[in-house]
This record gives sequence, structure tokens and C-alpha cells, in this order.
Amino acid sequence: SFALRNIHLFPIEVNMADYETLIRIPGIGITYAKRILIARKHCILTHEILQKIGVSLKKSIYFIT
Repeated sequence: SFALRNIHLFPIEVNMADYETLIRIPGIGITYAKRILIARKHCILTHEILQKIGVSLKKSIYFIT
């Protein structure tokens, strides 16, 4: 609900966002935020890679770039 109340803060660049910002995106929780932080050390994240990590793009697609 944070994202919907603060729509002016979104979309977020997944490759640059910090942990606290990532957990506020719908479809990305604590576990997936940690996975994103680890994965982006190795490559630039795309929508396909986010799907492989397990992120629900159905919920988060409107809040990330």
C-alpha cells in the first residue's frame, strides 16, 4: 500500500535502488530484495532475470524500470 499512496516516488530503477526501497515495491518482499541485491553484483537486471529470481512482475511491473 506504500507504493499506491506514494505513486510520485515510482517507478524505481531496480539496478540502483537500495534495500529499503526495494521492499516497498509490490511483488518484491524481503527475500526477493536480498536476491536482487546479490544478482545485480553479477549482471544488469532485466525483466527476464527478475522472473528467474522469482519476482512477481504481474504486481511490480508498473513500479520498476
